[in-house]
Amino acid sequence: MEKYRDRNAPVAERVEDLYDRMTLRERIRQLDMFMGYDLLEAAKESGREIELAGVAEVGGETRKTASRGLKIDPEKYASIVGDDGIGWLHDFYPNPDVANDTQKHIIEHSRLGIPAIFIEEALRGLCKPGATSFPSQSALASTFNPEQAYKTGRVIGAESRATGVHCVLAPTMDLILDPRWGRVEESYGEDTFLAAQMAKEMVRGMQGEGIDKSDAVMAEPKHFTAHGASYAGLNGGPAMLTGRRAVYNSVLPVFEAAVRQGGAYNAMCSYNSIDGIPCANNEELLTGVLRDLWGMRGVVIGDMASVENTFSIHRSVASHNEAVAASWNAGVDVQFYDFPHDKFISMMEEELKSGALKQSAFERAVKTVLKLKFLLGLFENPYVEDESVFFKIANCDAHRSVALKTAEESVTLLRNNGILPLKKNPGTIAVLGYCAINPYLGAYGPNTGSVINFLQAIGDTCEARVTSALGVYPMEDGIDSVTIEAEWNRGLEAANEAEVIIAVMGDTLKTCSEGKDRSILELPGRQRDYLKELKKRGKPIILVLNSGRPVALKWESENIDAIVNVFCLGPQGALALAKALFGEINPAGRLPVSFPRSSGNIPCIYNPLPGAPRGYVDGPQGPLYPFGHGLSYTSFEYSGLKLHTDEKGVRGTLTIKNTGNRDGDEVVQIYVKDVFSSVTTPEKNLKAFSRVALKSGESGTLSFFIPFRQLSLLDRQFRRVTEKGEFLITAGSSSADIRLSTGFTLTENLYFDLKAWD
Repeated sequence: MEKYRDRNAPVAERVEDLYDRMTLRERIRQLDMFMGYDLLEAAKESGREIELAGVAEVGGETRKTASRGLKIDPEKYASIVGDDGIGWLHDFYPNPDVANDTQKHIIEHSRLGIPAIFIEEALRGLCKPGATSFPSQSALASTFNPEQAYKTGRVIGAESRATGVHCVLAPTMDLILDPRWGRVEESYGEDTFLAAQMAKEMVRGMQGEGIDKSDAVMAEPKHFTAHGASYAGLNGGPAMLTGRRAVYNSVLPVFEAAVRQGGAYNAMCSYNSIDGIPCANNEELLTGVLRDLWGMRGVVIGDMASVENTFSIHRSVASHNEAVAASWNAGVDVQFYDFPHDKFISMMEEELKSGALKQSAFERAVKTVLKLKFLLGLFENPYVEDESVFFKIANCDAHRSVALKTAEESVTLLRNNGILPLKKNPGTIAVLGYCAINPYLGAYGPNTGSVINFLQAIGDTCEARVTSALGVYPMEDGIDSVTIEAEWNRGLEAANEAEVIIAVMGDTLKTCSEGKDRSILELPGRQRDYLKELKKRGKPIILVLNSGRPVALKWESENIDAIVNVFCLGPQGALALAKALFGEINPAGRLPVSFPRSSGNIPCIYNPLPGAPRGYVDGPQGPLYPFGHGLSYTSFEYSGLKLHTDEKGVRGTLTIKNTGNRDGDEVVQIYVKDVFSSVTTPEKNLKAFSRVALKSGESGTLSFFIPFRQLSLLDRQFRRVTEKGEFLITAGSSSADIRLSTGFTLTENLYFDLKAWD
């Protein structure tokens, strides 16, 4: 028996044995990604074509998903693949029987019987009808509860693997430094520490107890790196960071936590550039950081067209051939639809022959892909063993409960003049706004047919008479003027008859998601104008923000009675919102990203480097609603902050008391200031947090630990060091609502090996 088929042999030896038996074309095929739909036959039933089983939202677009009965078309497969095998298969989203039939065909038509890795989108649930649809990652981050990230990852891993998927293109770990970017909803916000905690737990959940298990997949964090810090918020724009130190201090620690603590196998490199170097060509990041520094075990997948862009957009290479050689030499392993399959093979062959593509880089890429296939157990167990599992667990009660819990914990109360919570029977409630009927769920998730809208949830939760109208659209393109005017007036008539107005306003896939960057951060379209018309009615108004990104709310905060932010809460999210409005739950979500006062008030992150004390001549500096902000229906008292240090770090305790008449959660946030340092540091950085549930009148003691490495900086010699001197530790309910402070002094510099985590 060939050694690579011996399950008892060490993986490294199996890889070497298989690699030595492969032809050059077979090796190159392992570095290529194929589109599943290109290989399927058009199944027929009673003379008509069977429709594919639904669609999924992927990056603001809809993509078909494979259903029962669809199989590989042998002629298509032969013409596209031949007998050289397939490395990766994407855009397939198969049912288990289709996955098994496809994998069987791939193995049987590979000279050496090499299986393929099936890889799909699964940011807020596997992008397949029937899968559990979760709140967006920005909503998840609003919970300040990493345990919910882990539970979400477990569901995504189990449901994905049950369909035959082995790797998911998630989670997104981009730090949001410009809210104009259309993909804010995909991220964990603006803070490095919060994003790192959420990211590592999501990865741990997806990968479970091992990627060879039947309920786990490989995670593939994206987009490496600084994709969310793009010029003017434009997707794919160059990173607008202040230098190499900023990259290492802000965006890299999120990925570091996912790889080194979460154990993420893979990463996707972004198609932007940093300091003039395209990420796909950046050897320092792709090899020096990911592999040499952090020890990443898997592959770097180039984001779609990231390699080709180095030629056509960045112009850092003079040809497609040079693009391939430069990217693989830098550390890319797998192409994502950049070049046609045959052209990719010929370019690889030519660049290897000329020596432009290093043999060592090529071998690294091929052998790493093979290693992953062995670690996944695909040579022993290439098929879904029980094809019924997906249909038993997908969107089951237990999985939906995880999604609902996240939605409930993410509801964030931004403003309240006392109108909330509402009484169950306040008279007549007018529920207005396009999003009230058509909730914005966000992109990159399952397109489920069962969505509870805000109107339904509010009507089912209260005893009031509920009226409704669309009133105003986020975008009026494609809608005739008669309909626009009629809906506008219907909403105003409903408002005239109501005692309370709930206006649900925000986004659609036309105003937010990938490639939907905006220069204006006020509510899209004429939604603010409509609020002004509603204000004239003299009725209490509750604004529910159902957006994918921060909204500039200066007028709203001065004129609206209550503002509730829900980002994208998923198909059950309206239930969570309704419970919060009527006091069945006490909202305790916190903003993971700051909200600006106006469109010109950006960037407005809570922790910029100091140096602009005067601010603007036409308005205050800083965010309107800062990072960590969120109100409650009860009140909390902080006391007794105490610190002590040991050889590992700073340990602290404080007491939290619920001093109000309602039970509720408080999100305690611990910030640190390095009072004086050799390089400029922010006024405060989040270094610990905890979500604490307390009954009315109850007190609790909270303990926290901050390792000294978490207090470190990169000094002028680019050494990782926690410098001696004074540190201020503060505790509060948001980055702007600090309740307690104390400090400690470090008497000597503590240097850290960059390769060491703690």
